[in-house]
Amino acid sequence: MSAPAGEPTLERTALYRLYDADDRLLYVGITKDPKTRMAAHRASKTWWPQVSRHTITWFDYRPEAAAAEVKAIQSERPAHNISDFTAPTPVSLRDTVAPDTSVRDWVTFADIARRVVDLGLARSMTGQGVKHIATTHPLWPVPEAEWRSMAHFWLLPWDPVAEFFREVYVEKKRGRDRKPRRSPHIKD
Repeated sequence: MSAPAGEPTLERTALYRLYDADDRLLYVGITKDPKTRMAAHRASKTWWPQVSRHTITWFDYRPEAAAAEVKAIQSERPAHNISDFTAPTPVSLRDTVAPDTSVRDWVTFADIARRVVDLGLARSMTGQGVKHIATTHPLWPVPEAEWRSMAHFWLLPWDPVAEFFREVYVEKKRGRDRKPRRSPHIKD
């Protein structure tokens, strides 16, 4: 059974942390299947022999896990994560987010879709729909060059996107929800 239109689908995702024998954080990641992911690390990562324990925290929705992953990588600085958030690159999230701005203010396309529906700005919307709007609408407020990549997601700042949906984007209504046009010949 699928979720009603506009509601997020349950996509349980694990946020995992890998530690060495001295309790030093080696790596933070997310996955739907921790056992398979650990096996992939074991087979491909040169640092895997250092791993002595792991922790797992489950999230009901993948975008929530991804946001927690970003926050963990930023604040805990794992030894072997390689991403825009830990690499000393000129354009990274920590360089573009004001110190008082929370990671929660950075959202995925799926997060945006869910929030837009929750705010009543659209009856239904998907992450793909938001991405389509982002890449085609001439007034989209966040240029692609400013999107941030994390894991397999794009992150965008919520505030300008929220303003766009409140002030610019008007959902095209179809079917019975559309108000009938009044004929200019009918008087009230």
